Amino acid sequence: ADNNTAVGFNSLKANTTGTTNTAIGNYSLYSNTEGNDNMAFGYNALGLNLTGTNNVAMGRNALLANTTASSNTAVGYNTLCSNTTGTLNTAVGDSALKANTTGACNIAIGTCAMDSTTTSNSNIAIGFRALQSTNTNGSNLAIGRQALCLTTSGKCNIAIGDGSLMCNTEGVINTVVGYEA
Repeated sequence: ADNNTAVGFNSLKANTTGTTNTAIGNYSLYSNTEGNDNMAFGYNALGLNLTGTNNVAMGRNALLANTTASSNTAVGYNTLCSNTTGTLNTAVGDSALKANTTGACNIAIGTCAMDSTTTSNSNIAIGFRALQSTNTNGSNLAIGRQALCLTTSGKCNIAIGDGSLMCNTEGVINTVVGYEA
């Protein structure tokens, strides 16, 4: 294990062969054994990571449950905190993508954006509670406060505007633009 930086109680504690990691905060990258090129800032950030690489976690519990997933970015309290193997996700804002476990290629920006998503792929949610209830769907675009927030299994929807398609639960291939459209 070379070129690692650890600051904080039990940060990078289990590291054996992982290289070029930065862990700042108590229990950050705590379980990391072989993961490389990770950056964890905050209490429990990337705490359970074992072999995941190229992850960035900033905030308490950010990417906490991540074990083997790579190339995720989590900024904010509880962002991507349940993620285990989902890759190429970006979450910014308190609890964004909080429940995601295996979903990949998602972008969630805003408090509680996509916070119920567990396995959904290729979604973009920008705004407070945008795509909040999404779970098994994919390929949705929600921009605006609570846009598509009740969608659970709908896919290929585009909602732009505060509250747009807010009550849509299973609809597919819808496009709306405007306030509460």
